[in-house]
Amino acid sequence: MAMPWSMAIWIANMVWVGLIGLVSTCLIVADELASSLRTGDIGPFHYCKGARFSDPCSCKASET
Repeated sequence: MAMPWSMAIWIANMVWVGLIGLVSTCLIVADELASSLRTGDIGPFHYCKGARFSDPCSCKASET
């Protein structure tokens, strides 16, 4: 059984609206993150080798 054109267009439109929402959300988050980094509200991200989520202080111990 074939799908009517109006339903195919409606489905494509809903997918398009969802993608637009996802892209705009990602851009808003990236803009907020960039402006926070620029103004100094948050510092640069630090990656620590061997750090575990259960022990947040393990990074400081390994740097010394």
